Amino acid sequence: MLKTRMIWPKKVALVALYCLLSWLLRRRGLTVLTYHRVSRLPDLDDSLKVSANALDHQMRFLRDNYSVLSPTDVSNVIRSRGKFPAKSCLVTFDDGWKDNFDHAFPILKKYDIPALIFLSTGLIGTSRVFWHEQISEVLAQIPNGKKVGLLEGLAKRFSRPLIDRVVEVVLADDSRKGVLIHELVIALKRFDVEHNEALAAALRQTFEVNLRESDHAMLSWDEIAEMAQNGIHFGSHTVSHELLDRLSDDQAQNELVESKRCIEEKVGCPVEFLSYPNGNFTQKTIELAQGAGYVGAFTCVGGKNVDSLSPMNFGGFILGRVREPWIHPEVLGFVLCD
Repeated sequence: MLKTRMIWPKKVALVALYCLLSWLLRRRGLTVLTYHRVSRLPDLDDSLKVSANALDHQMRFLRDNYSVLSPTDVSNVIRSRGKFPAKSCLVTFDDGWKDNFDHAFPILKKYDIPALIFLSTGLIGTSRVFWHEQISEVLAQIPNGKKVGLLEGLAKRFSRPLIDRVVEVVLADDSRKGVLIHELVIALKRFDVEHNEALAAALRQTFEVNLRESDHAMLSWDEIAEMAQNGIHFGSHTVSHELLDRLSDDQAQNELVESKRCIEEKVGCPVEFLSYPNGNFTQKTIELAQGAGYVGAFTCVGGKNVDSLSPMNFGGFILGRVREPWIHPEVLGFVLCD
């Protein structure tokens, strides 16, 4: 009986300590929200889109309940090796989509929310489309099981297992096609951009699918300049969006240096932050980024950044469609869906 009485106070103390630590972690540290595309209406077929309506609700909540930091604020904390303010948050967007200007920018101005947009400079101001966008759209437009025999010709140019996966997507019904396309895109990230762009071109030609370029438009430098004059900051997402951990040191350095140089030249402001494409990085990548002059860099690793002492691998929370876009109550205290 005495032993039981001694155990209970220990358990109570451990629970109290856990609650205290949890409360402290919620009270301090930087929460990074990672957006990509913003659509006028909900789009359940794109896992990285959030609707303008959902974004409006989220930005209003942030304004009313959180300390939304500008990239300059974050940089100052890092340089001073200080602590982030309680309930601090940073809003970011990856890639540089035109819908960031059309749909996100008015909302950010409405609530006076600063934001950081990471640009893949090789695509800005061009009609180029990311390979994964091309492949996803082509496969989504093919009627179930139609013309699947045409894929046999591609097996001479691309690996048999890869073409078999494409066949699986084409044969799938609508309820499974979206998931299989997503899984295929993830698998293709093992290959370089040149290989995947060649596959995208081959699929477009084989199935005679024309891309709706307006759906994939990137920001122009004029739009970027206007945003820069109204509280929006810009960072690097490399030149080509090639995964940095797949490149040689010289190639990775060129991606990091040239994208930074290009944005600084076009916008006229220093570029202090980098977003690793697909979140991929290594210790060597970190060293190259620091050597290129970046103050901080962002990954796709979820979690709150509790201090400023590891600024080259900040984590974030990716916001997207209704199945993924909600922000966990322990992170921001609310749940929003389209």
